[in-house]
Amino acid sequence: MYELLISYITLCICIFVAVVILLFFFLGLGKYKNMLKPLNKKEFALLSFIHMGMKFIDVFKISYAKGNRKLREQFAELYGDKYTPFYLKVHLANKLSTVMLCALLVCCLVVYNTLGAISVYKEKIQESPPIALENGTFNRPAFDEKVFAESGGVINISVEALIGEGGKAITRTYDISVPMQSLPDEECVKLAVHYLEENYIDAYYETFNAGISSDLNFSKFVILGCKAELITDKPYVDSTGKLTKKPLDNEPEEVLQNASFVISKGGFEQQTKDFTFMLKPDSSLSAAVKEMDKSVDLINKGKGIDETTVALPQELKKVPITLRLPIASYEDSSLSFLMGSIVILILIAMSLDSDVGNKIKRKRMEIQREFPDFITKFALLMSCGLTAYDAIRRILKEQQEHDAAHSKNPLMVELDTAIREIDLGKGEATAYEDFGLRCRIPLAMKFSSALAQNLRRGSEDFTGLLRAQSKEAWEIRKSDVRAKGEQAATKLIFPMLLSVIAVIAVVLYPAMAQL
Repeated sequence: MYELLISYITLCICIFVAVVILLFFFLGLGKYKNMLKPLNKKEFALLSFIHMGMKFIDVFKISYAKGNRKLREQFAELYGDKYTPFYLKVHLANKLSTVMLCALLVCCLVVYNTLGAISVYKEKIQESPPIALENGTFNRPAFDEKVFAESGGVINISVEALIGEGGKAITRTYDISVPMQSLPDEECVKLAVHYLEENYIDAYYETFNAGISSDLNFSKFVILGCKAELITDKPYVDSTGKLTKKPLDNEPEEVLQNASFVISKGGFEQQTKDFTFMLKPDSSLSAAVKEMDKSVDLINKGKGIDETTVALPQELKKVPITLRLPIASYEDSSLSFLMGSIVILILIAMSLDSDVGNKIKRKRMEIQREFPDFITKFALLMSCGLTAYDAIRRILKEQQEHDAAHSKNPLMVELDTAIREIDLGKGEATAYEDFGLRCRIPLAMKFSSALAQNLRRGSEDFTGLLRAQSKEAWEIRKSDVRAKGEQAATKLIFPMLLSVIAVIAVVLYPAMAQL
């Protein structure tokens, strides 16, 4: 079967991919521990699995140093030019590790789903009756004690009948009870009575009470070649369950009928328990369908069959009938799931690149939020006679002493970098200019330019300039806070609307309940 072959191929591919991913996991385990030690777990959620991507890069010698130009610039802004190649490799390894972990999960789900589909298909094949249909004829099964104990001595077979040809053809499915070839008559009667009571009288109890509009086709439930005769207290159906006349609308009491069955075979007979049923108007069927129903009923009664075969009609009322056994259907959506998962993996890899841009935005926002406090303290210290270098060192020292966590914010980190560069011999003015370029916000760039110009050429009222910049920074911070407040109010509209709807529902429910 073509679909089954595709499923086996998909299964093999998924198992192969899963094995390769696990191989990269174990080969890279512990090898990059020292290299990845400086990384932060909060920044890289899958830090414990990045070694998979590292190993993949080393095995296939993937070039990461050149990388994407925009990505290089972003990493340079985040970590500096010196560490950009390292973080480019880590970023690529993080993407590869994320994709491999997702692919491993997808492969496990596909394997589980495919194995389940194959198992269900095999069960359907095993449950198929061991009877072959050829030219409308199939052999009656030989007597089997196991089958006799489980099913009462019959094998139920579903046969599809295509009545007619072309688009007007009618397809009907018939459940045929095929008796085994031999069984004692007395035992046949007892089992037939039990089977008829359990699978017809009790099973169709609600249907009988709701009303029926067609013949009582109980013959299909009479097993082992026994005969069944319907006994009723009113003349609306005959002994075979066929409707003889319909009840009158002005005599509703005549619709209810009491009935029972007498099962017989050879010289033995036994009566079933009593039951009642209601009659409704009959629905019309085509002549060929009715004749086919009658033919199947006769076969289920044990008529028209010989010792070894059961023959179904292949033409009725000059209408051809095509007979076939239902084919076990095979359903497996693993391939579609796999293709969809590949698209999702690509989107996940792309989202990791956009996450770097989000880090840049968060860094700039944090710097802009902290900058007014910094420049206010800096202007105050400069007015007290300290140099720019000493003022920045003092601010960094105070932040570290009073708030260690706060000293790790991006602005303090960039200021600390500038001081370290000066200590290592870099020009003070150049270090401050580089500080402004790393921050990438207008306030910091304007501050660094003014500070560098003051160091190179001097300024008459530098402290006044710093106070003006401080005032401007605070105004920008206030406007940002107002903008965020407006955004928060906008986001609350939908929850407020839901609350209003809930209140209206609570108020209106008692009034609606009284209607």
